[in-house]
Amino acid sequence: LALDEVVDPQNLGALLRSVYFLGRGPATVDPDGGIPNGKIGIVVCSKNSSPLSPTVSAASAGALEFTTVYSTSNLPRLLNNARDDGWRVLGAAADVPGGGKESSGVVAPRRAARG
Repeated sequence: LALDEVVDPQNLGALLRSVYFLGRGPATVDPDGGIPNGKIGIVVCSKNSSPLSPTVSAASAGALEFTTVYSTSNLPRLLNNARDDGWRVLGAAADVPGGGKESSGVVAPRRAARG
């Protein structure tokens, strides 16, 4: 899970809590470079994001203490490199330039959940 510009520590903590729950624990990178057992890795952009703090830990209900959070200074470059290495990179944004009229060509059922 790549997070960019999550400036509210409460929101960051809630995301970490959800990732820990959905990923069944902390992710570790295996020697082949993948994340085993369906676990979810977390990377945050060091620019314009909330720092990891006691507030984030409290909002995460302690999940921060059991989760490895990676940081990058250039998230677009990291995602481009991941795509070049064969990862499937998907994105979501609150505001989409152009009104979101672009289509990926994929037709699939969708579900949205908010906590």
